[in-house]
Amino acid sequence: MTSSTSNEADGTAQAVIILLAGINRSMLEIHQILSSKSAVGKVTHTCDVRRYPWDGGMDTPEWYSFEMYVEAETKTGDLFCWSFDLSLQSGKWRLSRDISKQEKYQQSLGDFDSVTYESFSALQDGYAPLMSEFVRSAENFVVPS
Repeated sequence: MTSSTSNEADGTAQAVIILLAGINRSMLEIHQILSSKSAVGKVTHTCDVRRYPWDGGMDTPEWYSFEMYVEAETKTGDLFCWSFDLSLQSGKWRLSRDISKQEKYQQSLGDFDSVTYESFSALQDGYAPLMSEFVRSAENFVVPS
């Protein structure tokens, strides 16, 4: 590996960590917003990092997922979840966001489109407005009576 290749790899690795830290900061902001709502009793923040397929089978291409959740349980026992998923498969990055209410079956409450980016650079350039919109969804969330 040449010095320039090593520097480029180091720069990309640093950019990935910076992006993930930014996503985490925004999800913690959602946590804080939901925690401040008087009708919310408990809020949790979770992160899952996974490699697929689980079984290492060769029939499905390998892909990776970085998913963060903020769950808000209301004082009446309802559970709402803000989920932000960033996945990488075959060199393409996919960003998905969802707000759901946990019932017998998970009910999606958000109307967020998934977005696919052809490169990490495109993801870096495009994710911030989507993340801001997701944070605003927590600000605008009204706990159902």
